[in-house]
Amino acid sequence: MGRAERERHDANPPGGVPGGLPSLEALLSPPAVDAEEFSASTLLRIRPMNLAQTVEVWRLVDPTESRTLVVSGAFGPPADGRGIVEGLDWILARGQERLPRDRPASGGEVARSGRLPRPLLLEQDEFEWIVEFLPWREFVALRIDGPVESCDVAAIERVIAAGRTAIEGDLRAIASLRILEGSGIEFASRSTRSAIRLVAEDLAFYLAAVIRRDPCDVARPSLQQVERLLERTGSMTVRPQETEVYPQWVDVGVTTRPDLARPADASLIYDLPSDSWHDR
Repeated sequence: MGRAERERHDANPPGGVPGGLPSLEALLSPPAVDAEEFSASTLLRIRPMNLAQTVEVWRLVDPTESRTLVVSGAFGPPADGRGIVEGLDWILARGQERLPRDRPASGGEVARSGRLPRPLLLEQDEFEWIVEFLPWREFVALRIDGPVESCDVAAIERVIAAGRTAIEGDLRAIASLRILEGSGIEFASRSTRSAIRLVAEDLAFYLAAVIRRDPCDVARPSLQQVERLLERTGSMTVRPQETEVYPQWVDVGVTTRPDLARPADASLIYDLPSDSWHDR
């Protein structure tokens, strides 16, 4: 038996796979065109993923001065009550200037109710603050390029009420986010590349949990590597039992068939010394 084979058979996983680690599941729908508006968007449903993980991709969706319109949001009790109230007061005051309300809400009222007033138009730094400091249970938002008025919000809310994604509510919308039950995210975008980037982000978080590192210390797989997996069926599942950890690398098995009873049919290799990803 060669040295490489011995390492593969005798490998002792550094830290092992954490108990209870859930499978990563991603489903990417091909771009759909709205027959009435002639606008196309790609829809991604991915879990597990929390709202804070979307920040980097959300920032890169559009590098211009577009804003985030929060259509609805509900959160649990925050850890730092006083700091949260002060932060909410700051955000609500700025939001009042963009979309005036007949009765402005205070940070204390919002913190006690656990629900954001609708609608709320945010700059990127404000969006990042509420995502980081509030434990979200429900959240629907879209990135929109241009001014927003009450009639625009009403049209978006009608689209959401009809069971469609928020991005379909306005032609100027670039992307939309919604929290799914079961610790997932629904992400719609005019760019398929943005959806693929979100999957790459979640893969890095999954790998970080496996090897017990901070996600910031783990490289993201390239968009081309993720795209090659998703272009097979649009479905991708990574299961802990098909993730093998060795002293120098991690073999991440990937199932691209909708039939989850079948074993992984592809894999990504994460090289530990070089912090790099390879596919085969």
